Amino acid sequence: MTVSSPPTTQNILLDIEGMKCAGCVRAVEQHLRSYPGVLAVTVNLATHQAQVIGDATQVVPEKLAQFLTQKGFPSRPHTLWQATVSGAQASTWHLLTALLLLALAGLGHLPFGHHHWPWLHHPLTEWLLATVALGWPGREMLISGWQSWRAGAPTMYSLVGLGVTVAYMAGMAAWWRPDWGWDRFFYEVVMVIALMSVGQALEARARQRAGQALAALVALQPPVARLLTSQGVWEPVPLVQVQKGQKVQVQPGETFPVDGVIWEGTTLVDQAMLTGESLPVLHRPGDPVYSGTVNLTDTVVVQVTATGAETRLGQIINLVLTAQARKAPVQGIADRIAAWFTYVVLGIAGVTLLFWGVMAPLWWPEVDHPWLVAIHRVVAVLVVACPCALGLATPMAILVGLTRGAQRGLLIRGGDVLEQVVHVDTVVFDKTGTLTQGQPQVEAMHLLQPHPLVTTPAELWQLAAQLEWGSTHPLAVGIRQGAPQVERQWEIQDVRVQPGVGVTAQVDGHAVQLGRWPDGALLPLDLTPGQTVVALQIAGQPVGILTLRDQVRPEARGVVQWLRDRGLQVRVLSGDRPDVVQHLAQALDLSPDQVQGGLLPADKVAWVTRWQQQGHQVAVVGDGSNDAPALVTAHVGIALARGTQVALESAGIVLIHNDLRDVVAALELSRRTLDKIYQNLAWAFLYNLVAIPLAAGVFLPWGWALTPTWAAGLMAISSLAVILNSLTLRPPAPVQGIHGVS
Repeated sequence: MTVSSPPTTQNILLDIEGMKCAGCVRAVEQHLRSYPGVLAVTVNLATHQAQVIGDATQVVPEKLAQFLTQKGFPSRPHTLWQATVSGAQASTWHLLTALLLLALAGLGHLPFGHHHWPWLHHPLTEWLLATVALGWPGREMLISGWQSWRAGAPTMYSLVGLGVTVAYMAGMAAWWRPDWGWDRFFYEVVMVIALMSVGQALEARARQRAGQALAALVALQPPVARLLTSQGVWEPVPLVQVQKGQKVQVQPGETFPVDGVIWEGTTLVDQAMLTGESLPVLHRPGDPVYSGTVNLTDTVVVQVTATGAETRLGQIINLVLTAQARKAPVQGIADRIAAWFTYVVLGIAGVTLLFWGVMAPLWWPEVDHPWLVAIHRVVAVLVVACPCALGLATPMAILVGLTRGAQRGLLIRGGDVLEQVVHVDTVVFDKTGTLTQGQPQVEAMHLLQPHPLVTTPAELWQLAAQLEWGSTHPLAVGIRQGAPQVERQWEIQDVRVQPGVGVTAQVDGHAVQLGRWPDGALLPLDLTPGQTVVALQIAGQPVGILTLRDQVRPEARGVVQWLRDRGLQVRVLSGDRPDVVQHLAQALDLSPDQVQGGLLPADKVAWVTRWQQQGHQVAVVGDGSNDAPALVTAHVGIALARGTQVALESAGIVLIHNDLRDVVAALELSRRTLDKIYQNLAWAFLYNLVAIPLAAGVFLPWGWALTPTWAAGLMAISSLAVILNSLTLRPPAPVQGIHGVS
């Protein structure tokens, strides 16, 4: 039997125009899901983007964008470093046109306008202005609304387009049949379209402001690089022409345009944007440098290892973009309502028309021109109903929250992670490299019994350093640093890393393991509190021991205390010896039952699972490959950026600055973001609950009703209110009382 392999997938990010409300989002999702080969779709109204996972053999990004464009939503594949100046200019012209129409319609509504500007009240002038408004700024609205009707997924544009069309036709009827005594609705058409256009222009500017943090990250990468040509000349070229393996020159004061390794020269580098380090760091030949960091003192030559989206900076930006497309569970509330919102509004409009046109004259004979009143009410209902605020409530707050987090050095993988963090009640820390500084140093070497492979303590240390070659684990780095030179050479083969256990290899034909002291075996020496043991075993027998010590992070105690003061439980799970972990517990003022030592990766997962089964919402903070299983198992995984790649890929939050205080910042940012979401949703629901009955004329017998003009203004304000409220979200400031290295 032949088993078919799963399709090769690709992630596609599309920039989409024409989305204005939650109904638009639903329509775009339906269209994209109908495309052959598309496996999953997430659409974000705040960023006007869609993240698509598709079969790489069937889905071509350009053709997918063309397909969506034909459905009424102009689209294109997203380019990370593209400029947005033209969009800003178009928004400015859109706003100026709308303001001109608004001014003319406003003059036409003035009661004394008949005397000062009689030409504004001529039926032909009113008709011309309404026709221009529909044909120019309103054209996109009408086309988009009609395409949505035809596709069976009506949107906000469908409602407003229907409303202004009804008003325009009623105005034509009033012009042709003055004996009916109807008012001409032409200025209502102009006012509605103008107010909507003003609102959209202001909304677009607010969105641009929300994306400024991300734009600032993109701007960190220079557009050109000084490349070494085949003639041996340094020539500025566009960055897109630079490839891996080439050499670029970076002069003092310039920003590194690529990721690479210093090939020639020594300089100080400002890495604050990437690591949070306030002091410049000395870089020599062989040291890595990253795009976006700044060369301070001397000219250097860099061999390129990554450019553009493949750089560390590009990966950060892509992570933020991807995170913005992921939906928070709370957004499901708005999505479910948006699914039937338009149809409910249409039903209300139909009932309103029949009531004021047919039923109201029977109850209130004094009502003049009932069908005129009915058309007024229907247009107001169609215009004021706003799924925009509902659709923007969650994604706009998440957009701002994620970009504010990126500014603060918190890379959060999506709104679902932000929402999950709020519910965390148990925070579990790894020890080495997380609660400690991750810079252990060898304090002593103990040769337990001579062996042909290692005859002196120096050989013991040097062999251990060679076995740890290439590992990024803090203990491995500590063992390599300062290892003495010896004349002895070994043939090392079949090196394998076992997370939580150590390194195994074949050394000169002997089976060697470097790592944990054997469980249950008596340790033949006395240790001082806080020392970590790394044992060298040959053929299963311990022959030597290295003892290392790692200092507790200066901010660790304050972070732990802050979490406890707010009712969170704090736990420590470590692969280090239990007595070392207990010493750490004393330093952090934790009780013995809050820490566990001597654990394998599977043991950490078991502890996390046990707490989850007890009903706890667990966050795990770690930095190593042995933490990855626990990071995935936890409700929220938090990794320090200098940790292993597998840990970074397993975590929902990455702390770029490697500072434990950012755990506190992530919790605070999540709480503030969720507060904004609830505020936005409350406003969206309240707005529609009040505005639609007012527009329908429920309170008209008492003299309270919305005109179509006021309805258009309120609808624009409703969306703008959600955006502006989201923009008030600020990243958390450093918490008072928690000290450490910034």
